[in-house]
Amino acid sequence: MTNVSFQYAEAIFALASEKHSEYEILAIYETFLSVFNESLRNTLLHPKITKVAKKEIVGSLKLGSLFTHFLFVLIDKNRIGDLDSIYVEFKRLIDHKENVLRVVVTSKIPLSKEQLLTIESSLEKKHKRRVIIETRIDPKIVGGLKFAYEGNVVDHTINHYINSLSDALKA
Repeated sequence: MTNVSFQYAEAIFALASEKHSEYEILAIYETFLSVFNESLRNTLLHPKITKVAKKEIVGSLKLGSLFTHFLFVLIDKNRIGDLDSIYVEFKRLIDHKENVLRVVVTSKIPLSKEQLLTIESSLEKKHKRRVIIETRIDPKIVGGLKFAYEGNVVDHTINHYINSLSDALKA
């Protein structure tokens, strides 16, 4: 996260909130990012293409007034390259408004639905927020779980325990 990305995300979020259209803007943003391929990215980032030409390209995409003007501001301020990080921050602002905590749970093997529900329930109780879990598999893990959310990592893996023990014995 960069401070600049957060500021732009906060601006588009505030404008969308005024119109109660945060999810509409999120959907448009996601659609735009899905078609924001290498060619379009290179065109909008190219220093020899004028800002007017870039705005004409964006204007032709029919993305809705608010999002189009948001992209115009990014073009004017040479921040179109920050679109991905602004999107992450925008999504985080929506999650905060909706009291949602997104957690990445990493394990050696896939977790059962029952295990995921237990983890979800425990985290919801602890954080007093609705939890959305994304799972990842890491075959290097000997056992246990690793949780990552909002920049925090809680590592309850055997690997972490062994490394901690090894470090303590070396000291």
